[in-house]
Amino acid sequence: MNETDSTELSKHSLDLRVINSLPAAPLGQPEFAAFSTAGGAVAKSRDPNQTLTFAGPSATEVGNEVADLQTKATSPIEAIPVELFQTVMLEVVKESLSLPIPDYYNTVTRMRLVCRRWTRTLEGMPEIWTNLSLDMDQRAIDLVLSRSMHSPLTVRGHLSSSPTLDKLLQHTYRWKILDVSVAYEGTMDRLAPHSVPLLEELRLSPPVPTPHIILFKDSAPMLRIVSIRFDGIRWSTSLLSNLHELNLFRVQRGAPDVDTFLQILSNSPQLTLLRVTRTIFSLSNYSHLPRSRIALLSLGSLELNRLDHDILKQIIDCIEVPICTKCLFSLDLDGGESEATFGNQRLEPLSQRLIALAEVSRGTKSTFTLCNAPDGWEGTVRVTYESEADRHGTLTVEVDVTYRAIIDAMVYFAHRLSQCEPNPVRPALRIVNPPHGDNTGNELELLQRLHNHLPDTEEIMIEDPSSGFIKDAVDKLFPSNHSFRLFPQLSALIIRASIHEDWAEHWLQRQQKRQDKQRGFHPLSLQALRIEGGTISTEMVKGLEKVVSKLVLNRVTVG
Repeated sequence: MNETDSTELSKHSLDLRVINSLPAAPLGQPEFAAFSTAGGAVAKSRDPNQTLTFAGPSATEVGNEVADLQTKATSPIEAIPVELFQTVMLEVVKESLSLPIPDYYNTVTRMRLVCRRWTRTLEGMPEIWTNLSLDMDQRAIDLVLSRSMHSPLTVRGHLSSSPTLDKLLQHTYRWKILDVSVAYEGTMDRLAPHSVPLLEELRLSPPVPTPHIILFKDSAPMLRIVSIRFDGIRWSTSLLSNLHELNLFRVQRGAPDVDTFLQILSNSPQLTLLRVTRTIFSLSNYSHLPRSRIALLSLGSLELNRLDHDILKQIIDCIEVPICTKCLFSLDLDGGESEATFGNQRLEPLSQRLIALAEVSRGTKSTFTLCNAPDGWEGTVRVTYESEADRHGTLTVEVDVTYRAIIDAMVYFAHRLSQCEPNPVRPALRIVNPPHGDNTGNELELLQRLHNHLPDTEEIMIEDPSSGFIKDAVDKLFPSNHSFRLFPQLSALIIRASIHEDWAEHWLQRQQKRQDKQRGFHPLSLQALRIEGGTISTEMVKGLEKVVSKLVLNRVTVG
């Protein structure tokens, strides 16, 4: 296909034209009259009652058409049965389903431009025309509703009272996915009385809390995925049942009370994903009463982000999830925390999950990661525990604290991990973006306190873009005075930094002084030093090779 024949789909309209690669008789579909086209292939008549007219081909085009007909007679693709050909085209189009809807229809349009047979085939496949964006103009929406016939629809965009809404409400019986933000409360009222027997996925941003509106007659038998953003709805345990995925994002007005939320979970035992972010739950009159635990044995991912710590504890205490579930918990703590404060009930439910995972992973390699300021968020500590054990889910805990409490938060989880039964395979310790300042107090305090709880650690990785922590850490790990050494079982050290020159030069100078005092060369007991990323000079590489048994460079620029 020549580039001059390509047609792009704008945000608001579909430009669907058929090139003259084969002789084209007027197709006569009335929906084409809604589109004006470029290039003279299809022209919209001035009289809206007239059918489409096609510009006659030039002599060159006639010659091309004859050649195309000769090719058609011998082309293998022309011999494919139409049913198989439709299956192939459907698979090609499916690859574009993850794109925005306008880009999706760009793909369909380009396929239509190949030849008249492809056009007829695509226009005769209703399942291809089931994606509807409310950002498209009225003519394009009419075209999609017409061509999709009775196939299930996907509707996305900003929904408001308009002629478009009137047309969409005539097709609620075939809505499959509804992903909309609603402009007015009156629009929610208009949605309420309609039935949605095929609706499987509901992603909704109401304009205001609407606890009084009974959506979809309180019934959606096929509903499996629900995502509610910003404002609450009527939290019907009839409508919200048998779910597979539930996502509440920043529902700060009209959120359900804890008991209603737990009842929704109880009605959805096949839940595979549960994500709740910055949602303000209320306590019911029965929140203080003991509850039976809710078994969510199919849950693959559990995320409870930035919730009130009392609410977080209640939810964790009331649900039972498999050991293979991937968990992310995060919460805000008030200022003025100390190490003792971290032992209270705020973090206890989170550390219980850590202990359970550690017990299951005994005998297998695991990794314990302490990260300061993940994603650039100062004052946030991220703790991750993952294991190579079969069907072992990862635990990630994020805690927002004051700067002076960062080390306390890290050490708290190391302390809880140390209370487990000893693992014959020691966890690898990862320290990412460690806190440090103008003095070495923070560096020495963190390493010393981690050593107190995890003294048998055999592998440590330090990732520090500034290299400030690394410089002081290697001094503490390998001091000149061997009367005391942190992590005496340490056999592998991994260092990640953007520039390795400073810490390497500092370390080699210290080792040289040590050798001068001892009047001889004594290699370090470290079995392997692994340097990852960044740059280092050839001189430093040669020097490090003399003091460690094995030096490994991974993605390092040497020069």
